[in-house]
Amino acid sequence: DGTDICYENGDVLALCAGTVEEISQDDRLGCTIAVRTGEDIIRYMGVEEPAVRAGGRVDAGECIARQSDRVRCEAHLGAHVHIEAVIDGESTDIEPLLQTKTAY
Repeated sequence: DGTDICYENGDVLALCAGTVEEISQDDRLGCTIAVRTGEDIIRYMGVEEPAVRAGGRVDAGECIARQSDRVRCEAHLGAHVHIEAVIDGESTDIEPLLQTKTAY
């Protein structure tokens, strides 16, 4: 589940305020930043140059990383970010939260 989006200038902006729960690295997905807001979590996958640290707070609209074109499993899509959200315990469509242009 998730949505692939392309940020026009490459800066990945936080959709919601919250706490950076984890920053992880995966051979297939690249770098993932997980931001928690209460019980909800949003994962930004396929980013590079994280501008945040685990345990830190982020504001909605704050730049948290740069998008990457090096995600092995979606390299054919070019530079973009794969975003997944779990809200109220369920995977949720993030389209209503987006303030950026959907690329795919």
